[in-house]
Amino acid sequence: MILAWWNVKLGRSDRRVAWRIAVFLFFVVLLKARFEFGLTLEMFRSSLQLSAGVAFKFWVYYLALEPILRKFWPGCLTVWSRAMIGRWQDPSLGQSLLVGAAMSMVVPLLHALLVGQASEFNPFALSGNAALITSLLQFIQFIANWGFYILIVLVICRFAARRDSVAVVIAPLALIAFYHTGEVTDPSLLLIVLAVYYGTLMVLLIRFGVVAVFSFLICHHLLLRMPIADGLGPDLTPTVVVVLTILLIAGYSFYISVGGRKPLIAKLCT
Repeated sequence: MILAWWNVKLGRSDRRVAWRIAVFLFFVVLLKARFEFGLTLEMFRSSLQLSAGVAFKFWVYYLALEPILRKFWPGCLTVWSRAMIGRWQDPSLGQSLLVGAAMSMVVPLLHALLVGQASEFNPFALSGNAALITSLLQFIQFIANWGFYILIVLVICRFAARRDSVAVVIAPLALIAFYHTGEVTDPSLLLIVLAVYYGTLMVLLIRFGVVAVFSFLICHHLLLRMPIADGLGPDLTPTVVVVLTILLIAGYSFYISVGGRKPLIAKLCT
């Protein structure tokens, strides 16, 4: 909060984007509470309080972090800034989304080969359409939380190490030590997976920016958290949602990465 106040005072933060993020997450949390707990006066009042608290938290996060990221890694917010002002057809946006989505496939495959079934399996997504919507809204909030936590740890490590290259190495180690200690019986296999996971995140952040990081997180954790059917079971809805989401991200990313050029698209289609 001190950093956010200081950045606003000096005119460094983009308050318009911070406000948009806060409003978006306010309605995400409010809808999640509506589907999860029903619509009564008491629950609506509690949901408003919870949604306002979450929105305020992310508003502060963005005001505090955005100027620091722009200072230490100027290129990581370039594509993000273009997207936030409505340049959704920018080829660089498509490139970042596509690279993030493509790299997200690597870690789940490695996880399945070395560790086995993902520990993040969420059976709540199998209990009906309303529960699936709640799970997806909760997933959006999780991605926002996890993405900002990674950036916060990276910024703290940058201040401590005073060098970008050192911070990029220390931040994954700090995240592994803090979040993943003792998760499996064979930690050596998990460490390999986590090293690839966080290493990929750091490379995406430095090379392709924040948009690629969030594209990676969305696709990666969709594959881990949502149950994927291995046959024609009674409920394929979670599987369909996961597959369609990743295909939509990849398809839209490819389309705008070539600039939406009609001659090229027509040639590829024929």
